[in-house]
Amino acid sequence: MKCDICGKHEAVLFIESVEGHKISKQKLCMNCAMKVADNVMTELLPLASILGGLNIPGLSLTLDKESFKCPHCNRTLEEVEKTHTVGCDSCYKTFKDFIDPIIFTSGYALPYKGSYPKPLQRFSDHRKRLKLLKSQLQDAVNTEDFENAAKVRDELKREKEKFKK
Repeated sequence: MKCDICGKHEAVLFIESVEGHKISKQKLCMNCAMKVADNVMTELLPLASILGGLNIPGLSLTLDKESFKCPHCNRTLEEVEKTHTVGCDSCYKTFKDFIDPIIFTSGYALPYKGSYPKPLQRFSDHRKRLKLLKSQLQDAVNTEDFENAAKVRDELKREKEKFKK
């Protein structure tokens, strides 16, 4: 099915709205849906993906998971949901609103985004700082910048000693 607006691309979003006794249906490709209904794409589709559909009085919103494809590898949203894998790096951009819900419903843990208790936050910051310093030290050694490497090494020692206290 082609998009009602551009008539060029395959429709992947189907919107049905009811006003009084009149039912209007619209088929949109991803490009036109993003232009016309940016709010629908960013707010309602991830929710629709989690719930398996969206029922708002007077509005019906469905996504054709077989037609919704990655432009580079042609992997469909349906395949991503079934296999829990993407085909290429472009899939992450194409299906970005659907990947977190897929991971969440699969039982996999998502990265923690909340706050930490102060001691744990200090420890986390310390580990990040050590990792950064070690990376800088390795870079300095690889480029044979031994003067800078010695400074970074000393700073690394101070950082380790500081945390022991």
